[in-house]
This record gives sequence, structure tokens and C-alpha cells, in this order.
Amino acid sequence: MDFPATGWTPLPQVVARRIQAMILDGELQPGDQIPSQRVLSERFSVSRASLREALLTLETLGLIKTEPGRGTFVTARKASGSERLKWRYADSYAVQDVFQTRLMLESEIAAHASGSISGEALDQLRVTTDRMERCWEAGDLLANVEADLLFHRP
Repeated sequence: MDFPATGWTPLPQVVARRIQAMILDGELQPGDQIPSQRVLSERFSVSRASLREALLTLETLGLIKTEPGRGTFVTARKASGSERLKWRYADSYAVQDVFQTRLMLESEIAAHASGSISGEALDQLRVTTDRMERCWEAGDLLANVEADLLFHRP
């Protein structure tokens, strides 16, 4: 997959960041219904297609939930203390099982990759993982996903 050059962010991602900011800043509280797609697309001056893509991203991250016939609601904001965001697939997959599977697969992949990685590429991986951690700690889930995509880019 090819990613945009650094410094350029796709429009749906920009919109998702703005809505995420509204949630993190408390403008939208957990349980609040977010404005309609028409209202949001006018507010952000974007097409409904771009807005729908932004909303899908936020729903995948667990920040909002769409309920057919009712609307779209804020589910969470930045976790604090022992409060954590619920993983979207928690009802289907035990987190421990997922991490054990990832540990087995990713360890093997890393072992194969380690024989051919350059020093420069290794440094870039360190920078990217540091960025992922900072974004996660700051509650910026979208930036965390972007850093994760860069980490996994071939």
C-alpha cells in the first residue's frame, strides 16, 4: 500500500481528527448524539462521502457508535487512570489470545526481517514506535493508527 508523503493528510483523516478533538476536548461527551451528516459536512465543508469515511474510522477506533434508526453517538474519550477504551472485538476475541497469537507471528516475522534490515531502517522503526507510544499516551488514536501504518509499511 502506498501512503501519502509526510505533511499531507487525506481529507477524511483531517475530519476524523477534528471530530476526535471535539470528543477529547469535551465538546462532545460520552452518550451525546453527534450532529447529522448534513450538519457536519457543512460545518467542515466536506462531502458526505469524506465525512462517512471519517466516521467509519472513528467507529473502528471505538470513539463513536452508529445505531441504525437512532443516530451516531460518542462512546468514549481519552481514558484516564485505570479507565481504558474497550476494544471493539472484545466480545468476540479474548485480548490475551490475540496478543499470544501476535507474539508468535510477529516474533517469527521479526526474526526473518532482522537479517536484512539496514541501520537506517532500524532507526526509522524506533522513531515510529516512539511516535505510536506518545500518540497512545496522549489519547490521539488517529495519530497512533497513522504511526502504526507507517511502522508496517514495506
